[in-house]
Amino acid sequence: AHRVLASAQFGNLDIAVIKVENIKSKFLPLSFESVPMAEDVWTVGLPAHLLWNQGLEVRALKGHVTRSGHFLELSFAVPAGMSGSPVLSGTKAIGVLQGNCKAETLEDRIEETVQQAPGRELRKIQEVRAVINYGLATPLLPMRMVKHEIFGEVTFEDFVRRMTQKV
Repeated sequence: AHRVLASAQFGNLDIAVIKVENIKSKFLPLSFESVPMAEDVWTVGLPAHLLWNQGLEVRALKGHVTRSGHFLELSFAVPAGMSGSPVLSGTKAIGVLQGNCKAETLEDRIEETVQQAPGRELRKIQEVRAVINYGLATPLLPMRMVKHEIFGEVTFEDFVRRMTQKV
């Protein structure tokens, strides 16, 4: 445990930074590059759900970026409790898990049945839909040029570069 000296949140980005007492520690290298679609990514974190009556278990998820922009859309769903976990490409952190989005599509099948009853006709239409859950992540790219007093008034990218050189 270490005393927190300062903290900062950054608008609508699901990213926060804390500054702790002077300690030597290693951290994952960060990438502020644009993340292309189809990039292979993975994450590791602790979901909120229990697993097979064994309590909470660390989970590793692997997939790829299906859409890249303000958010990264991922080919795997994010279990509750894992938001804030790093999104990694190789050994570099490229983003932070945010949550899920859902897409719903009509499958090929629409089934209609007709039942006759005295004096009326009952029609029942059944549609089969597919629901696809995608994970969402905040890329680190928008943080690249952010300046804040917690970084000593340099950009976040320069701050990370300096911290990497000290370790």
